[in-house]
Amino acid sequence: MMKREDDGIKKEVILKALVGSRGYGVFDEKSDYDYRGVYVIPTETILSLGFRYKGTHWLEDKEKKLDDTMYEISHFLQLAINCNPTILNTLKAPIVESNVWGRALVEKFQYFLDGERCYQSFIGYGLNQRKKMLDNKDNRWEKYGAAYVRQLVYLRDLLKTRDYSFVITDPELKEIIWEIKKKKWSPGKIIDYCWKVRAEIDDFIRDKGLPVFEGDIAEINKFLMFIRKAYWSF
Repeated sequence: MMKREDDGIKKEVILKALVGSRGYGVFDEKSDYDYRGVYVIPTETILSLGFRYKGTHWLEDKEKKLDDTMYEISHFLQLAINCNPTILNTLKAPIVESNVWGRALVEKFQYFLDGERCYQSFIGYGLNQRKKMLDNKDNRWEKYGAAYVRQLVYLRDLLKTRDYSFVITDPELKEIIWEIKKKKWSPGKIIDYCWKVRAEIDDFIRDKGLPVFEGDIAEINKFLMFIRKAYWSF
């Protein structure tokens, strides 16, 4: 696995996934390469006097159109048990690099899930994307409009099937995302579509209730302890 010491602290990447438009499958030659992943630092470093914990590491290379965001394992797990969509998407995105611990982490996906937290987190994330779209953040309203649609669809599928695919395989949804990214949909049309998806989600919850997942914080904490022991020093 890839080792990093860019800030003087040893890191080992255990999982790296391709996210962004290239990850979910609606991209062109101008699209960036967005990666998100998980790294581990030596446990002896964490326990050293004066150590200041940093939960994330970010690398950007505009010439290579590269955006690489990594999370230290503890920080990643904490966000995951709160059903953070950005983090859960990392576990569902195409893997480009992993070791035995990274693969085990992906297999823990169901242990992070809680119906209420998923609902609140994905809805909140979607509304945040809607605000960025309406504010035309970075002059890229279409990017945030597409993200608004995707997150609600992911939530709908997750609640109905207890799983979802980060990669967009549905031809109709793929066409919708393409049209949004090409600015063929107005923000108003995007909001109308999202309200339909939101209504479908809320109708499902009223009829079936929020699903009971296998979320198990104790299991996740045990997994973290195994990793800390395995990575005492390297």
